[in-house]
Amino acid sequence: MIYWTYLSAQKIYMIILSTSILKCGSMSSKKPDDSEMESIDCALCNSSNYHTILTGCDYKIPSEHKYNLVKCKKCGLIYLNPRPTKEVMDRFYLKEYFDTEKQSLNKIVAALGRQLQDNRARRVVKIKKVGKVLDIGCGKGGFMYSLKRRNWDVCGLDPSSSPIKLIRDGLKNRVFNCELKDCHFEDKYFDVITLWHVFEHLPNPMDELREIHRILKDDGIMILTIPNINSVQFRLFKEKCFHLDIPRHLYHYSMETIEKMLSKARFRAANIKHLSFEFLSLEFLRGPYKTLVKLFREKGSPKLVCNFLAIMVTPLTSFLSIANSLLGNGEIMDVYCAKARNIKR
Repeated sequence: MIYWTYLSAQKIYMIILSTSILKCGSMSSKKPDDSEMESIDCALCNSSNYHTILTGCDYKIPSEHKYNLVKCKKCGLIYLNPRPTKEVMDRFYLKEYFDTEKQSLNKIVAALGRQLQDNRARRVVKIKKVGKVLDIGCGKGGFMYSLKRRNWDVCGLDPSSSPIKLIRDGLKNRVFNCELKDCHFEDKYFDVITLWHVFEHLPNPMDELREIHRILKDDGIMILTIPNINSVQFRLFKEKCFHLDIPRHLYHYSMETIEKMLSKARFRAANIKHLSFEFLSLEFLRGPYKTLVKLFREKGSPKLVCNFLAIMVTPLTSFLSIANSLLGNGEIMDVYCAKARNIKR
């Protein structure tokens, strides 16, 4: 009974999302040129032998372009191929992707965002009371600020300049606007390194993991929060799955493939958690909800309708996240990683 209730709720969610996608067609962006796309081999095993499992479009910045999601025949890693080049990738990140306080219902979204960052900080403090932390993909620095209030030595980096401009003055000198490899941190410098919904965006995940291994202390912890490509949501709804976020998500991990990649970089997954309450509701407000607000406003609906929609959607999406996790296949994986001992390169 619980399972079928879950499926019905998930279908309602996807109907709303599909409506958003169709309506967004009028806000289409430029179709990428062939010169702006690159074909790649598998980042995990370097194989060029793959098959296409689906084609999908960008629902946040819709265009006529279709993207291929492929699966490596050798190791099973799923990734976008071909994909936008590094030079044009910023085009797919609107300012609103980082600045949630400028969105509709900004007070609700901002409050949820602050609570999310505080929850993350508390999770880190449970691992280690105080120390040095590096937040990769720090955005506006909310997580850094939460840990700084808890007496942590904080540092962040984000290669995109858009969120860096929004960081509070007290943190600006602690943030690097560049790639990790260009920061030149000392060996074994950090106690904790976090990548909150960042790892799936990285074009060279193996290079990133190797550099993280170098700068993380031997008893340090790396925390990855990533979507689960083997979730019930993806299996049911394929290219319409919310967490695909094509083309911003370049890689799509399962428990098996993320553990393989960690092992290759001399890490081990000390713990993988599926039950997470913080992500789906906030992301719905930042993604499809924003589109639905525009849809209702175009039809002349008052703001009260938008507020009512938020009240209705948030409990539903929270329920979906919990149901998926209880079924053992949550949409989100929290992966706590430690350095592996005596593993060859």
